[in-house]
Amino acid sequence: MQFCRQTLEAILKEVSRKFPVNDVHNLLTNDFTMNLATVNHFVASWGFTLPLPMEFQPKPSGGPDKGSVKKASASPEYFYLLPSAVLATILAASRDPMHPLRQSAARDASLFDSLASIIRLGNAGSHDNSHHSIPRRFSMSEANQMRNLTIQVAGCLLGLPYKESEIT
Repeated sequence: MQFCRQTLEAILKEVSRKFPVNDVHNLLTNDFTMNLATVNHFVASWGFTLPLPMEFQPKPSGGPDKGSVKKASASPEYFYLLPSAVLATILAASRDPMHPLRQSAARDASLFDSLASIIRLGNAGSHDNSHHSIPRRFSMSEANQMRNLTIQVAGCLLGLPYKESEIT
């Protein structure tokens, strides 16, 4: 299921080539309550549903925080910090009304919930091997859910139609 996360990382990297995330961490302050209000204002004004999932809410530390967003905005190699990469992309979208993230709100107002679900499902498997010698195995239902969510999110960000399908 790591491939689903890597797919999203790759899409966000491509988006950042056209809509750079350089220095977006400067839009964050040291007041995480103010940062959350700012980010909520952005996403709500574009048509996304609130509350923003916890994975993407700015935090004082422990990601996504100003430091991890700074890393993501400095180099796409840090997009493996997916929550921070998403927050950096949100901040970059605040600079350009044609940003695909802003455009995707009209296609799926709950896009961030789907992204958060992918992260939650992916973390369950991708981090197990650091604690256990045998990584967690996903059920076919979980694999299908993660695959469909990834296709849905990718299609939404790319402006492509989405049709849910089953793994055979």
